[in-house]
Amino acid sequence: MNKCEVCEKGFLKEKKVRNCEYNTPMGIVTIEGESKLEQCDNCGEVFVPGVLIDYWNRLILQRLLEKKGFIEATELQFIFSVLPFSQAEIAAAAGKERSTLTKYKNGENPIDPLFDDTLRNIAHDYLEGKDDTIVRLKIRHKFLFQKEKIKKVSGSGH
Repeated sequence: MNKCEVCEKGFLKEKKVRNCEYNTPMGIVTIEGESKLEQCDNCGEVFVPGVLIDYWNRLILQRLLEKKGFIEATELQFIFSVLPFSQAEIAAAAGKERSTLTKYKNGENPIDPLFDDTLRNIAHDYLEGKDDTIVRLKIRHKFLFQKEKIKKVSGSGH
């Protein structure tokens, strides 16, 4: 039995609840069904085990991928918080500047439909335990940028 991190006096005991409210960058999301949380027998503080948070994040991410229409700014914030890739890494793979993704995330610019599709593919791979899309895109963009480099040649102007 784990000791409470808040009061340091009580011990955590399993508590079964239905329809938990979970705070995300998109706001409060209700997780339907039964969940096993931990509650301090002294101060009453409730804790969500990390494994359960990961499970909830995967459920929410799956629902976002199934959603019709484009991803919205707050949903993008959530996706960035769940994926194991940095925003800079995703930007480079998608051929975007990191600042562009920041503008998408902050709602300053509408999300580009091609980026929406790319991000959905990256997230889908993540849910399946793969990283095929992001690896393929990184290789492709690295190759494209190498080919685009132009060597300046000095000479007589011919």
